[in-house]
Amino acid sequence: MDSRTIYYLDIDNEDLYFFKHVIEALGHRISIYKDGYKMMQDLKQSETKPDILFLGTHMPILNGKELIVILKNSENLKAIPIVIVSGALPKKLLRHYQDAGVKHIMKKTKGTDYKAAFKEVLEMKFVL
Repeated sequence: MDSRTIYYLDIDNEDLYFFKHVIEALGHRISIYKDGYKMMQDLKQSETKPDILFLGTHMPILNGKELIVILKNSENLKAIPIVIVSGALPKKLLRHYQDAGVKHIMKKTKGTDYKAAFKEVLEMKFVL
């Protein structure tokens, strides 16, 4: 698999560190964010767009739900596949994300399961 550029947004420092370590070990480039507003600034200003976005759902500034609306309404950003990463999601929210165009919803796990889950998602062929 070719190396990909990935943005990951989450509020949890431990998850950010672990995700960064796993993604780099899989041979990909990653930018991590704790602030959805900062991630949006980088997306708008960067010449090179990421190949995929992983978004946490419980963010203090621009949560996953709000970001998806902004991304899907932007001509330059709407084609970037979005994966929601969450410990738990109510069924109503799952439906909302699917209807909004989220390509995959990934449950947070730990250890080797996490690495396998990320590898599986990164190998998916998203239909845009």
